Amino acid sequence: MPQSLGNFIISIRNLIRQIWVSVDEREPKDREEKIAALRLLVGLALASKLHLRSEAIDELKDLVSPPQYDRLKTITNPP
Repeated sequence: MPQSLGNFIISIRNLIRQIWVSVDEREPKDREEKIAALRLLVGLALASKLHLRSEAIDELKDLVSPPQYDRLKTITNPP
């Protein structure tokens, strides 16, 4: 399992790098949206790790918006 998680994290890192370089920013808002999307990808990797370890999701608070974090706390099967 650890090797699979490692491969997953490396794939996400590569995807983040590709998005950062390939997605054009035509307006200042585009950059903010791109950064928000990249933070969600990092959150996906972290949430997967936390779920596999049966740990609390507190570490995700800095990566998602407050409404997203509140929703994560109230769902039946959090990551």
